[in-house]
Amino acid sequence: SVSVHSKEISPYLIVKTLLNDTTLVQLPAGNGQVLYLTKTLEEGVVTVGNGNLSAKVINKDIECSNGVVHIIDAVIKPPVSLIDAANNLALTQFTREFTDANLLTDANIIKGVTIFAPTDAAFNKPNILAMDAKGKNSLLPLHIINSLVYDMKDGTSIQASNGEKLNFILKNEGGLNITIYVNNAKVEKSVLIENGVIHIVNNVLLPLGQGGEVVQNDDDKKEPQNDKSNEKSKNSTDVPSEVKHTDRKLVIGAVLGGICGGIVVTLTSCMLFKWFRAQRNSKSPAPVHFKGNP
Repeated sequence: SVSVHSKEISPYLIVKTLLNDTTLVQLPAGNGQVLYLTKTLEEGVVTVGNGNLSAKVINKDIECSNGVVHIIDAVIKPPVSLIDAANNLALTQFTREFTDANLLTDANIIKGVTIFAPTDAAFNKPNILAMDAKGKNSLLPLHIINSLVYDMKDGTSIQASNGEKLNFILKNEGGLNITIYVNNAKVEKSVLIENGVIHIVNNVLLPLGQGGEVVQNDDDKKEPQNDKSNEKSKNSTDVPSEVKHTDRKLVIGAVLGGICGGIVVTLTSCMLFKWFRAQRNSKSPAPVHFKGNP
């Protein structure tokens, strides 16, 4: 119902349509159904759909007298009900747990509902498996908001159906990649339904103060690190390489000098020894020879 150019999509945009037929749409105050528009960073490809089934824009930004036209490669179908969407998305554990807690049927008919649906893997994590039915059932209302929350804002809080708060943090992964965290879980996917939206999360949500603290950005988690290179330079006893080379030359010279000096001393000692021996022999009396018997 509004003109949208592709440059306005960064990385996604939620737009309202003219579809408000009550047999297909169950939104409050007769509001029309919405669509997700998304754009990839690398190729700039634009898609339009309900978050699960989408069509690709193959010719964009065609100007006309009353707006803009985008040509897509498929027919966009209206979103289905919460129950059908959960089945299509293979949210088996979610369907079972919410049915057992008598929450699924009611959530399916609320006009304007937001559901945080944990994956099967989330329900099978040790901390959840260790809970009894009463403990798990007490957590499930935390996954329902009785109003529409298509677009979550960084640093905001929203009240769940049981009165507990849900806190949101958005992390920029670079470019157009934005990761959304709600309490202790990451939003993996958002899918429109005829009466609202499902946000699929990778953990069963926990209340704040009971393990449900907002997941912090990795940059916020990092503790200050010492600059090891500076620390090494301050504490190191190493000397410059040119000094090391000079010392090496001195050591080699000293060794060679010692060896040569030792050889000279040895030769000199030998020569002196021979000289003294020769002198002693020259001064000795000649031997006496006796004739006859002694």
